[in-house]
Amino acid sequence: MGIADWFSGRKNKFRDKMRETLAGGDLSKEKLLELERLRVELDAEPPSAERTIDRREMFNVAVENVKAGGKLSKDQDRELARLQKYLALRDYQIDKTRTDLKRLKTVDQIEQGQLPVVSPDNVALRGMRLEANEVAHYCVLADLYERPEAPSGIGVRVNHDAPYIPGSSRGLELPVNGADKTDGGYVIVTNQRFIFKGARTFGHKLAQNQHFFLYEDGLRLPFGRGHLLFHLRAEGQSEVIGTLLTRLKTT
Repeated sequence: MGIADWFSGRKNKFRDKMRETLAGGDLSKEKLLELERLRVELDAEPPSAERTIDRREMFNVAVENVKAGGKLSKDQDRELARLQKYLALRDYQIDKTRTDLKRLKTVDQIEQGQLPVVSPDNVALRGMRLEANEVAHYCVLADLYERPEAPSGIGVRVNHDAPYIPGSSRGLELPVNGADKTDGGYVIVTNQRFIFKGARTFGHKLAQNQHFFLYEDGLRLPFGRGHLLFHLRAEGQSEVIGTLLTRLKTT
């Protein structure tokens, strides 16, 4: 039985109501209790009786609502944990989803002023000397591309005087076509610099008059007469870096 079958058949009123609730984004304790009362009234099987793949898909229906907002608040985090329990899903059964939620939670924490800190033991920081009072806040694997001319897709400008709006770079691809891939390594964001560490290591001071352009899968930095393109290997990381850059440049 697939997810489409789950929402059809003799007891489909409960399934329809559950789908409506999850798609609507209301995951409050009261809503889940209301769903459970309806399930008992209809004598429908509990969600825990369904296949893992179907329960996981239902959980992801709710997660998509959170993703649309680009961040995960404390209330949303609690509600999703409650839904996970109701659907009888174990952590390992939603590993990728949990990774996505962790990233969204980081975005929300940065907006609240709770900046992450990279452990000094992290492999990305090995052999690298930080400046006085410099703190590494984030690092992610990336590939470096270079191109001499400005691309047609300009990306979302990360301004020093305005916060990054989560989700605003969604659908914008880093313009690597026609660019030369020159290195691979780590993008590291500190409270003072934007650093690339690969076969060569270089950093740029976070200055108010220096602008990055954000895409769904990376960043572009105008440099001299050319452009440096940083393609982030992990999905969704540009959201974190965009939020972090604007937070650091306004403090």
